[in-house]
Amino acid sequence: SASASASDSSASNTTPPVLVSSPIIASLSRSLRRHSTTDVTLPCSICAKQIQLLLFEEHEKTCTGADISMTDTIECKICKEQVSVKTYFDHEDMCMGIVETQVEIDETISLVCPGEKEALANGALKTYVIKPSRGFTGGALDTHFRIAESQFLRLLGAGSQRYQVTQVEYMINPKLYTKFEAKRLEFERTLGKEFAKPILAFHGTAASNIALICRDNFSLAKLSSNTGDKGYYGAGIYFSEYTHYSIGYIKNGNKIMLCKVLLGKTFACPQVQVGMSLTPGYHSHSSPDGHNEIVIFDVDQILPCYLVSYAPLSAGAPIPSLF
Repeated sequence: SASASASDSSASNTTPPVLVSSPIIASLSRSLRRHSTTDVTLPCSICAKQIQLLLFEEHEKTCTGADISMTDTIECKICKEQVSVKTYFDHEDMCMGIVETQVEIDETISLVCPGEKEALANGALKTYVIKPSRGFTGGALDTHFRIAESQFLRLLGAGSQRYQVTQVEYMINPKLYTKFEAKRLEFERTLGKEFAKPILAFHGTAASNIALICRDNFSLAKLSSNTGDKGYYGAGIYFSEYTHYSIGYIKNGNKIMLCKVLLGKTFACPQVQVGMSLTPGYHSHSSPDGHNEIVIFDVDQILPCYLVSYAPLSAGAPIPSLF
């Protein structure tokens, strides 16, 4: 077999090989040699096969990768995408660099929650449930709650129903984050930094859709499943910068999604054009006003970040509870 997971030497049938990540191959080759067993393997940086540690150095000296097909793939441990073994290590380094850069940025503004680094490194979806608190420590959980709460309350339309935020769920999804950040860097490189700045935008949907969206992102294949139409301003995923506008699309629940969205170049539709495709030369559409409705045609431009739970306040109701 030409599979990237095949081994050049026989291994124990009962003990699985120990897989080691590429960035530390050189140091491990030296430091683990004195502990070598037939169960310890390293991935060859040329053919990506797992090679017994004792044979690793000699294998890399002579490996040409000639027996590896361009169609052979291996799963990236960070983004979980299947990547050609010919480009695997470059791809893995890019993914790790994206994750490390975001952690460094977030740490400077106290946005990294406990366990977030580990979740990003391990590729695991992680959710933080944050309740309102009277005290403010300036920590990550406090800050994330206030970001979501302020966006929700600030962008309620004048004269709309009054609400209070009862809970914020902050989500870390390394697979979706890596794709989103790759798209952001692409926009920055091809369009300039101004077009690579994400906005925060709301999306209202049926409660039954939320878990799947948080796990796998939105799906263009499910267009019109919630609203019954293909969209007034194009056949894409719809967002609004206004809270009250998206709340109108929520069914059987009291949670609204708050996502980071990359607009790129936006085409402001002059009129309703139901189900139209993305306008050539642009990366998103909007309603004529530019804010009520935003349409995204590539899900990699979307990163679900927060679920905001809310409750209505009746006219003359007392100040919301601090706790």
